[in-house]
Amino acid sequence: MTQGQQEANQLHNAKTPPITDALGRTAAAVAASEGNVQAFMALLDKGADVTTPDITGNSPAHYLAARGFFAPLRAMRAAGHGAHIDTARNFHDKTPQAIADAHFKSVAPTHEVPGTPFAPGLKHFQQLQQELQSRPNQPTVGPKPTTGGLAP
Repeated sequence: MTQGQQEANQLHNAKTPPITDALGRTAAAVAASEGNVQAFMALLDKGADVTTPDITGNSPAHYLAARGFFAPLRAMRAAGHGAHIDTARNFHDKTPQAIADAHFKSVAPTHEVPGTPFAPGLKHFQQLQQELQSRPNQPTVGPKPTTGGLAP
């Protein structure tokens, strides 16, 4: 192999820095912070950078954990990014795992319960919904609706 071919191979194999927005967020971080799980999963499947932190130290995993999106975090673990979830710290010294734990559901494989929903608090939400539906109609608090001064 000639020196030119070796240099070409080195350039081809070199990692380029990720493209980011003004806040230092990669495409995966933007998708995660906006709650666009489908876009994030597509980027993960294509091998996009899912671990680079933005200017606040948050990576896509931090955003996913903060928003309660645990299925993509599990997908990150399956793709080999489990150490990032456990060790990457933002400027508040929080890891994605710690943020997820604060939301009452762990993304660690040892904590998975088969048949349970991924979203934290879903059971609580369903209980509240049932409770509200079982209550008799309660009067609204606040001013009575008006017709804009057109009715007598």
